[in-house]
Amino acid sequence: MPPRSTKGRPRAPNSGGLCGCGIVKLTFIALTLTPIFVLFTMIYHGRNLFQEETKAQDAKLAPGKQLGDPEASHGSFASDPGSGHVHPAFHQELGRGGQRPGRSNPRLRSGGGGSGAALKDDVWGNATGHDDAPSSAESRAAAFEEKRAFIGSEPMSGNWLLDCPPKPWPGYPEAYPIMDIVNNWGPDRPTPIPEKHYHALCRFDYVKDRAKATAYREAEVPFVVYNHPGAEEVVKKWSQPDYLEKLLGNEKYRSEKSHNNHFMYHNGSPKNDHGKGKNVWRPPTGNEDMSFKKFKAAALDCERRNCSNEEMHYYFRVTAMKPNHFIFHELPFFKPKASLFIKEPRQQRGIHCRFGMQAVIAENHYDGSRNVIGLFGGKRRYILAHPNQCKSMYLLPMGHPSGRHSGDACNFHPDCKDATNSVDWSSPDLAKWPKFKDLQANEVIMSPGDFLYLPTHWFHYIISLGLNYQCNTRSGRTETYTPDVKTCGFR
Repeated sequence: MPPRSTKGRPRAPNSGGLCGCGIVKLTFIALTLTPIFVLFTMIYHGRNLFQEETKAQDAKLAPGKQLGDPEASHGSFASDPGSGHVHPAFHQELGRGGQRPGRSNPRLRSGGGGSGAALKDDVWGNATGHDDAPSSAESRAAAFEEKRAFIGSEPMSGNWLLDCPPKPWPGYPEAYPIMDIVNNWGPDRPTPIPEKHYHALCRFDYVKDRAKATAYREAEVPFVVYNHPGAEEVVKKWSQPDYLEKLLGNEKYRSEKSHNNHFMYHNGSPKNDHGKGKNVWRPPTGNEDMSFKKFKAAALDCERRNCSNEEMHYYFRVTAMKPNHFIFHELPFFKPKASLFIKEPRQQRGIHCRFGMQAVIAENHYDGSRNVIGLFGGKRRYILAHPNQCKSMYLLPMGHPSGRHSGDACNFHPDCKDATNSVDWSSPDLAKWPKFKDLQANEVIMSPGDFLYLPTHWFHYIISLGLNYQCNTRSGRTETYTPDVKTCGFR
């Protein structure tokens, strides 16, 4: 039978068999895919090797903490938000990849509050291995010695409390008679700083002692934290010439002004039950919209001339209530995320920056929530007192425009001397306010990079020791000390 014709029927693919152009096509495909397969294999195995090395590092440094964990990265300013990886600009800020002299290595990782082990550049993409612990300890010691020299005053006890126990002991912090404190260093004379002061708070190295600091926060007692890598970067930036001028621009911010160096918070106008006619209460301070440039010029001029306390003083303020504000970007460790500084993120109420000038005093008061105060330039002195000391403070009552404060209610206004008033801590009249001498307190000098934790209701009296930059944030409230302040008519 003759073969059937295929005319008019479609030819099957590759009907030419395995010869001709078919072999060329297969060869081309093989040559194309082979290097891709090899590259994929290298990436896959390299990724597994990196993960194994990372897990090994984590196991050695901080069990239960992974390097990608934001908490393990210490919430560092140098870290990208939500990441545990160091931003390349971080090394440039430290001096083109080096460590800033006298500062501890920001890549240290804490192991449950014990001695931290320092990672070399392996995880970050360079050499491998570990720094030895002694060099890390030496670096931390050098960092504190630099801070100690800047503070310029030693504790009366001779103890900086750098190695406190894991939990606060009964009676912590120690307190001293208030008249010993103010006689040793009068609040109205910020300089010269005396050789000794009544320091009583534990100082925790953030890298090494974070677990201890957390335990003290849970116990709701005050303490100081230093050597926070992100804060150190802010200090460095804010100290650069014109950095804050460029950041804050020419915008005018609502700031406070006083005819002298005393400032007391108030929330309203005179009320009938606080004096009538000539003796009615007068606001102790006023407000002025001013730029940072104007404030800084006034502050530096005051220092240059060693201006009198009776001249006009200013308290510059910048408030950031929402996380998209540029201050949150400057201070990412104050963002509303759970951390050592933010116990209740949902209760965080913004960031409040207060820049002071020489001798500015914020009169004694307590806050109705937890407070973390960071200092990023200059020095401040805080006199602190336990809430159970309120009966010796002659606090202005609830309902008064400056309720929960003590100090001259009208800031020495001549027409207000017979209105409801309180004791002036800078020059107490013990004949008029005899209980004041029974007050027990302590003090702390804050330097750049320090954080002060203050529980709800702890009293604080603040003195600026020159131009300084302070920002604080609050997160939630504890009722630990409510019974103490209730005895004085507060809640």
